[in-house]
Amino acid sequence: MVEKGMANACNACHLDKPVRWTLNQLERQWGRTIKPQPNWSSYHDLDEPAGDVWLKSEDSHMRLLATQSIANSTQSNERTGDMIRALNDPESVNRVFASFSVSRLLGQPLDKPLTVDITAPPATRARQIDALIKSLAP
Repeated sequence: MVEKGMANACNACHLDKPVRWTLNQLERQWGRTIKPQPNWSSYHDLDEPAGDVWLKSEDSHMRLLATQSIANSTQSNERTGDMIRALNDPESVNRVFASFSVSRLLGQPLDKPLTVDITAPPATRARQIDALIKSLAP
């Protein structure tokens, strides 16, 4: 999982921690040593927070996991912008789940439409997303 840059149970909660931190914890607390190798596809991302790596992943499942993990974490309020930007995910199912999370974060009922139309073309969604983020700025 680590070699391929896939999700792991530790970082699903510790989204702000890099995978290298997770590897160190596995060794320290569980005696399990995993030595990163330069040929791993994830090698250059080991020091970035896992949540950030997963959000920008080319794998749509990883992006979905990232938004849902963030939405259910203690970081949800500080990552509202990331959640709103997920409303422009190329994968429609990811936009649907992001819309549920954004509605919850904004305290909006799920039956009330967001100001971002997740079925609109990407450029339209991008403009709507920018406007929504600006409207939330202090």
